[in-house]
Amino acid sequence: MMENIGPGGPRRVWRLEHYKVAEDADERADPRSVMESFELGTFTSRDLAEARVQRLVLQPGFRDYPGGFRIFEYVVDQDVYPEGYDADTPHR
Repeated sequence: MMENIGPGGPRRVWRLEHYKVAEDADERADPRSVMESFELGTFTSRDLAEARVQRLVLQPGFRDYPGGFRIFEYVVDQDVYPEGYDADTPHR
């Protein structure tokens, strides 16, 4: 699977984060439920980010919140909010 397009096409990266949230909470539904978050790295493929999760999930701190890993895909050199935003604009 070709995740990063070659020269002239969009380059993508995957950012790995870990959220410490209560077991019954969903930070996507209620951002206030996040107790702590960590940016863990930016990777050139989703596979690399997922491999890092497998390594980290058994480590102290992370193993207490194994469901807290999130991988976000970003296109490099692209505006996220090119038209601005208001209170109803969803967070990306």
